[in-house]
Amino acid sequence: MNFKCGSLRAPLSVILIALVAACGGGGGGGESTNAADSSALPSAPPPVSFNVGSLVGSWASCTPISASHSVLAEYVFTRASDSSLSVRLNSYDYQSALCNASLSSSGGDLQPSIYTFDGTKMVDAELVQKITVTAPNGFTTKQIFVLRQDGSLHFGTRFGAGNDEDGYPTAISVAGYTKE
Repeated sequence: MNFKCGSLRAPLSVILIALVAACGGGGGGGESTNAADSSALPSAPPPVSFNVGSLVGSWASCTPISASHSVLAEYVFTRASDSSLSVRLNSYDYQSALCNASLSSSGGDLQPSIYTFDGTKMVDAELVQKITVTAPNGFTTKQIFVLRQDGSLHFGTRFGAGNDEDGYPTAISVAGYTKE
């Protein structure tokens, strides 16, 4: 695929992270907060190192908007250090429901955001990576993701679930990204 990126005034990664968080899907948990049931809840495992190289490259997901409109979101990860990634987020609008017709517009981050790994935690019985996202303007937010065995990358969602006490999402998005 050949794409041309335009420029946006706000960092696109911040906008699309908010979109993924709001529209990602997935309900959270259903676990009881009753003190009597707390022994049945899994405890968070100790932090482990994550191989940032496993994410390096381009990851994409197509979201149908209507029968004649879809949006392809593409994350481009490069290694910044052993514990962080430099991330650019590009968006492409298509005149079809499956991101396979005429490209009508595109946009992308002019400067990358930095994803810094903060350890792990359990969400919906899956071990997820915790990250702090730092936008070029210094704005930070907390996020989670899981790289599943099928090769799909899923971010956290706050839709219907909210955040934990440290600011990380408490549910995983149903929508996933595949490596290009």
